[in-house]
Amino acid sequence: LSQLSTLSILLTRTQLELLHNIRTAIQSRVARPLFPEYRPTVPINQHSAKLWWKYAVRCVGRLTRRRSWVEFFLAFRKRKQYIPLYKRFVHSKDCSWLKSLSEDELRSFHALEQDRAISVEGIMAFRNMGDAQVDIEKLKRRKQKKAAHAAVASTKQKAVRRVTV
Repeated sequence: LSQLSTLSILLTRTQLELLHNIRTAIQSRVARPLFPEYRPTVPINQHSAKLWWKYAVRCVGRLTRRRSWVEFFLAFRKRKQYIPLYKRFVHSKDCSWLKSLSEDELRSFHALEQDRAISVEGIMAFRNMGDAQVDIEKLKRRKQKKAAHAAVASTKQKAVRRVTV
């Protein structure tokens, strides 16, 4: 190995600006894994190589928008499971028609929240859907109550008219 005591590099202004932009982009963006929800939790070695190749294929599939139907189906099932549990977990106290979660359901809910296959953005989207569904249900119930009160009032008025006639 040779040892260099000094090294001179000659750069143009454009090259220096480009180098600065690259450095800034790298520093401002902490190296984060691509699609962390798919990333294996084990280090890369000969025993985990298959997991890491699966991760690579899934990432490329996401980037090229070519995902497998199995992934769509699994995501669909998890969403269908998560939203009702979330609605009951969050809104059971203020919505009489939603019962509280049992211990098993609570465990399932927490397991879904910790599921690495569901991104944070996915969980947030599921929650927004659940909150919107509860808002729609509240609105429907208010309309039903108003209609029921109007029907009762109408019946009372008809009864009063019959008595006075």
